[in-house]
Amino acid sequence: FRFAMQNGPQPDLEMGSMLEEIREISLKLAQEGAYLECISLHEKAVRIKTRLYGAESESVMMEQMEIAHFYNKVATHILHRADGPVQISHQEVEQVKKYLKMCEILTEPHPAVPEDRRLSIRSTMYNNLTCLHKKDGKHRIALQYAHKALKLQKKHGMLEDQAASLLNMCALNSTLGKHQLALTNVRAAIDVVLALEEQRFQHDTIMLQEQGKVVPDTKDKIYYAPLQVMCYTNMGTEHEHLKQWPECLEAYQVAYQLSFMAMGADHPLTVRCKQSFVEVYKKTENRVEEARRKAAKKVVVTPTDTLHDLALHTHRKALFRSGQKSIPKRQAQSIGASAEAYTNTLLHNLSVHHRP
Repeated sequence: FRFAMQNGPQPDLEMGSMLEEIREISLKLAQEGAYLECISLHEKAVRIKTRLYGAESESVMMEQMEIAHFYNKVATHILHRADGPVQISHQEVEQVKKYLKMCEILTEPHPAVPEDRRLSIRSTMYNNLTCLHKKDGKHRIALQYAHKALKLQKKHGMLEDQAASLLNMCALNSTLGKHQLALTNVRAAIDVVLALEEQRFQHDTIMLQEQGKVVPDTKDKIYYAPLQVMCYTNMGTEHEHLKQWPECLEAYQVAYQLSFMAMGADHPLTVRCKQSFVEVYKKTENRVEEARRKAAKKVVVTPTDTLHDLALHTHRKALFRSGQKSIPKRQAQSIGASAEAYTNTLLHNLSVHHRP
């Protein structure tokens, strides 16, 4: 194989065998995460196919799409690694910029390349550029790329990519202090994810009908649980910034319920969601004391001034919507049912398995 690659093109049959071997090796390397080696192999395939079919042939263009795809993969790997304890270096930042620039060049419109394939790669490239500039502290530039990505994704119906772009915009607007706008972004992301859920459910329903199997009356499966959990967690964070405590508690609780049902009580994401709820609950304890002082001075207390109403509001909206059997209203409002007792009941519900 090395001898053939070093000594130029061989007869068509032998070159076809070489291309097949390149494809098989590339698949194995991709599974191992060796994306740069994949790029090197596909560049060799481009040289072979250019001699066989011409530089503008469909076969060559599709190989270039594979190279662009792997440039995205390398960039995504480096950027995601920066989310952990190891930060990317300045050299790696420059490498990512170089890879994404190559990706942009390779995904220019061409009549031999299917638009859906080209635009899918370019959409991921825009999201990677958003993350790159966000990590580099250039939030406004990052927002520009997020808007570019979202515009492209909306035009071509890329729902899953839209959710990622909207969450990026939410995080960026939150960093810039635009929490109301960030809340709008995350609400839009939730709408997109719910549309994805419905799309998948309808697809599975059709498949079951074609196979002659029983179609369930209700939708029990959550297809995009991690994405939904991320959305509701971000929503809770933005409500927390805006000091909208009932809505904040509700969002964190829904995030917990989804994570609990899809990934289990011990999953790190589930634990974080529960912790977020508890932390916000503790923050509201001071509001209870303030409400008591006001009551002692015979000052009128508004509904949101007591933890009782925070808990009741959350219970009515989030738990009722989840399908859980609700606690009788009179239990919460009866004489002697304190705010602490009611809220502790709500917290206890977080450890009970129920549907979101």
